[in-house]
Amino acid sequence: MTEAILRWGTLDSPLGVLYIAISERGVCAIERDTEPGLFVADLARHGPQPSQIRHHPEAIRPVAQALARFFEDPQAWPREIPVDLTGLTRFQQAVLEATRTIPPGQTATYGEIARWVGRPRAARAVGQALRRNPVPLLIPCHRVVGSGGHLGGYGGAEGLSVKIHLLRHEGAL
Repeated sequence: MTEAILRWGTLDSPLGVLYIAISERGVCAIERDTEPGLFVADLARHGPQPSQIRHHPEAIRPVAQALARFFEDPQAWPREIPVDLTGLTRFQQAVLEATRTIPPGQTATYGEIARWVGRPRAARAVGQALRRNPVPLLIPCHRVVGSGGHLGGYGGAEGLSVKIHLLRHEGAL
């Protein structure tokens, strides 16, 4: 039996440096403006041993190139890139997969996503599932807004400004 290896690298983007990790199943983590040691520690907290996490920029090159194209042209959003949602509950996975269907330039509400996954009264739970999104941009949780059009939240210290930037980039604001 071979041990599972996570490979990671970075992409300079309009949002800052993106740290990207990929497993044999797909992209499993994207974090913004962190530090290499913190990123690896965060990955290790979710399962793999530090010896299984390797800096390997070449492994993430296709993902980095696809995201770079998206930052140039929002219609080039990379929906075809596989993601690895291992470790999330079935409900969280369903929410994230539903969110992935929202096209660039469009938004959906937390309540709509709740209905899409068959839990029409679970809008708050949808918000909590989106907070656990390990691969923002590939699963575009920035496209989810509150009822009445309020923006809701977005991860990180400067989260709301990032959400606004992405929605403007896509023409949704």
